[in-house]
Amino acid sequence: MIGAGEKFAIVAEETAVENGKKQYEYAVNTSYSKTHAEAVKAAEAENGISSNDRDRNADEYGVAVVNKGESFIYENGAWTDWTEYGPRTRLLNDYAIDNFSIKAYMTVRMDEAQN
Repeated sequence: MIGAGEKFAIVAEETAVENGKKQYEYAVNTSYSKTHAEAVKAAEAENGISSNDRDRNADEYGVAVVNKGESFIYENGAWTDWTEYGPRTRLLNDYAIDNFSIKAYMTVRMDEAQN
């Protein structure tokens, strides 16, 4: 039971088994950054890419707001804040990579609500 004002954490583990070996992976919300989408479209126009062959992902771009303390990744026995995770931060010029989509819903038990 979680009391009023108490903090809690939700931990989700995503795994896949490949060739009998457990592989750890994670799903992220990502799309092209505005800068990258504009660069792709400009390069296609410059190179005469036809409308049938162009990168449709460049038609839109994402904006991600990830604040310190919101999402973490567990790797090699340690937790790392998602804002500082190297594989994510190295891609930020090209992609908008948001927080993990983990949701929690709570209900009040009627016997507890009446006390």
